[in-house]
Amino acid sequence: MITNDRCVVCVFVGDKVNEFFYIRNKQDLLDWIAKDAIIIKLTGTKKVEAVNRLYSEILSDTQGTAYTLIRVAYNETYNSLFADIEYNNFSQNEIKDDDY
Repeated sequence: MITNDRCVVCVFVGDKVNEFFYIRNKQDLLDWIAKDAIIIKLTGTKKVEAVNRLYSEILSDTQGTAYTLIRVAYNETYNSLFADIEYNNFSQNEIKDDDY
């Protein structure tokens, strides 16, 4: 929707009320991506093909380093990377020493 000028996104980048910026258009989004690292979550059945194409075609001439995070086991309780913040309600009595 941003790339089609159909919305504006407010991104909070700190813990204070004035630590935010707006992404108003495609160029704002691309400028933000250029300044930081990005994480992409792949779902569906064609993940292997997508990663293969990413490294063999799209990133083949890229200068820099590409890192791949592969989550090898799915666990709803500890899956916090892509979960809603409100959902992750960890308490000390839920976490046992043998969970590490």
